Amino acid sequence: MRPKLLISAVIVMAAISVALAWRIDPKANPTVQEATQREVKVLVKQLETGPNGGVPVEIIQATATSSAPSVLDDVTYVLKNNSGKPISAVAVTKRVLYRENGKLYGTLRHSMVDFSFFPDMAEAKPFMPSSEIPMEASGPMNFGEGTIIESVKLKIEYVQYVGAAPYGAGTEGEQRINSHRNGAKKYREYLAKTFSEAGQSLVTVIPLLEEQSYPEELKLSPDENLGADQYRRYLLKTLRTKGAVEVEKALKLKR
Repeated sequence: MRPKLLISAVIVMAAISVALAWRIDPKANPTVQEATQREVKVLVKQLETGPNGGVPVEIIQATATSSAPSVLDDVTYVLKNNSGKPISAVAVTKRVLYRENGKLYGTLRHSMVDFSFFPDMAEAKPFMPSSEIPMEASGPMNFGEGTIIESVKLKIEYVQYVGAAPYGAGTEGEQRINSHRNGAKKYREYLAKTFSEAGQSLVTVIPLLEEQSYPEELKLSPDENLGADQYRRYLLKTLRTKGAVEVEKALKLKR
């Protein structure tokens, strides 16, 4: 009797192992297979070397992933400041090359980081020498059925140094950064005026921060609208995480 019981236990354990393998191994059970990710080729055009022989601002660790031939899920990279100078803003172009009906096309996007966007807040600190910052895409890009993504090209278009001449003056990257700042400035002035007229009370300001629209009187361009929205969300986050006092300080400052 005992040998039979031992053999039965072994059979049960083997059956359980097979069942677990079937559930865990996606090859054994196709219903739990996840979408396959492929890496997309990333080409980086670095800035020319400076007097010290190094690249002033460098793009490193660049990767791009795709879950389908026509979908670019993510593009990530890191900016490294080798210039020896603090930096207040950087604009990077991202050109995505794809094929459709055998023809090669490209679309250009800008990614920007601005360390002087919130000069009235404590977090406004420049991008210091020898430091690094991660850059990420805003979201997936779908080019439609029948297209095939081939590569991504990254290039630093504009760098604003603190106390020194910028790189890429007059480029679209500079114009967009200035428009974002201008939109934030217009919106901040509108909030400060509303705050003052309410006897320096946030009672009328808080509802404005919770809205996702802006007064027509501000006459915001599309890029300025993005800047205003970024400033609104930043103040709203400050209100929720640090309290009303920090928001009041920002609106009381003379600029």
